[in-house]
Order: sequence, then C-alpha cells, then structure tokens
Amino acid sequence: MFCRLFIMKIIADRLCGLHEGVKLWQTRFAELVGSTQSSINQYKQGQASPPFKLLLWYADYFNVSFDYIFGRTDNP
Repeated sequence: MFCRLFIMKIIADRLCGLHEGVKLWQTRFAELVGSTQSSINQYKQGQASPPFKLLLWYADYFNVSFDYIFGRTDNP
C-alpha cells in the first residue's frame, strides 16, 4: 500500500509540474485530454490514479518519457 501511495505522489507531482509549466487552466487542460476538471485535479492531488491513456497523452504532449513521469529519472 505504501509503495502505491508513494508512486501516486510522484506521478501527481510530475503531472502537476508539467501542467503548471505551460500555464493551462485545469478546465482547458481537461478539454484537451478528454477528461473533466475534477478528474485532472484528483490526479494532480494524488487522490486517484490516472489511466494509462492519460499518462501516454502527457508523455506525448510534453515530450517526456514514462521514466520521468514515474520518477525514475529527473531528465524529461
């Protein structure tokens, strides 16, 4: 359980940093990814696990690796 929460926190921190780096409003960002503002907020807060499809979208949109999103490297 601890490991899952730790990984969710890392992912949440990375998604939050990527999101804020481009200064998109959560509502607009949710529209781009086909989600809701509430869901995006939950992912960024580490309260829910983002689906693989969304993680793939983040990696493609921000041109970062999955290793970066999952905290395995600090090099995007």
